[in-house]
Amino acid sequence: MKYSENEHQKEQAILKARAEELARKTPKTGKDKDCEIVSFRLLSKAYAFEAMYVEGIIHIENYAPLPFTPSFILGIISVRGKIISLVSIRELLGLTGKSNIQEGSVIILKSETMKFGVIADSVLGFEKIKYNDVCSVPEGFKKSEESYMKAITKDQVVLLDAKRMLSDKRMIVGKR
Repeated sequence: MKYSENEHQKEQAILKARAEELARKTPKTGKDKDCEIVSFRLLSKAYAFEAMYVEGIIHIENYAPLPFTPSFILGIISVRGKIISLVSIRELLGLTGKSNIQEGSVIILKSETMKFGVIADSVLGFEKIKYNDVCSVPEGFKKSEESYMKAITKDQVVLLDAKRMLSDKRMIVGKR
């Protein structure tokens, strides 16, 4: 079948338009997905963990201190019959001020191999964000604080890297 020059040009124009349209479309990535977070307050700043790493939120009044542990490990608590470490996230991030366990909440973080509680001044709640609505961490934070930062939301909530925190070898006390 022979094409006339005009038909060939029309066909080429159609193919070019299709190619340009396909080039404009970007495949959906993980950044387009929603992420559920648990936000909380430390001092005057809002922080959050991805909800997939949060097992629960509890209020406790007492804990058993552990001597000879890093300063960010406050002690141990019993949660549903299981003993877990209690971590001062303020100390871990290098923030000033002591954790007040009597007034704060404990956010239980978990992975396949680790579980511990972190003290928050108050829990703000659960919310959904889009990964593409977060920004990378700007300069100007303390190195200790920056090491666990994952991103910052458009509402200035600092998203902490719970996965990194849960895999930090410093959380394992008493093993060499």
